[in-house]
Amino acid sequence: MLLFCVLLLSLQTLLATDVPIIGILSQETYSVNHLFPGINYQSFIAASYVKHLESAGARVVPIMIGRNKDYYRELINNTNGILFPGGATFFNQSDGYADAGQIIYDIALELNQNGDYYPIWGTCLGMELMVHVALGGKEVRSHCSATKVSMPLEFRQDFRSSKLFSNAPEDTVRDLSNLNITYNSHNYCLTEETFEENNLLP
Repeated sequence: MLLFCVLLLSLQTLLATDVPIIGILSQETYSVNHLFPGINYQSFIAASYVKHLESAGARVVPIMIGRNKDYYRELINNTNGILFPGGATFFNQSDGYADAGQIIYDIALELNQNGDYYPIWGTCLGMELMVHVALGGKEVRSHCSATKVSMPLEFRQDFRSSKLFSNAPEDTVRDLSNLNITYNSHNYCLTEETFEENNLLP
């Protein structure tokens, strides 16, 4: 009986936590298969993304690919946001990274349109995935070469109206605008013209 009470108390504490719980979407293993010869893993999440979120104070929940809509809706209902990580996989694999991303995006969009704020963050390939699913699978990426390059950001004039930068300190904006401190390693790019042509700008 005592063990049951302790477990119940732990569950209540977890459910009542102020710590954000963030899901990270897994992806196919194409880019890491060489690290595990003879082992047939189906998906993975790079530890760097877990450590990144945990260092900011979040708890992390893995999100598997190849599951049904009920699985993703349950995860969204029990998390505070989702990260689409960078990596190296394809968008045309059945029941893979892109299919899961489409389901998650559609559910999150529905929540946000109904006034229930639910964020999705996309890093590198994850940002490409967000555009891909927002356009229903349309390919709009451009090939580019930006390998191991650090550069400043070019802010749009209305950047202060964004959720991301509306409260950013002036010294942070100044440094991001003037110093080579953003790391870039990309094979594909999304141009501002692409966002304009596809009505993706606010």
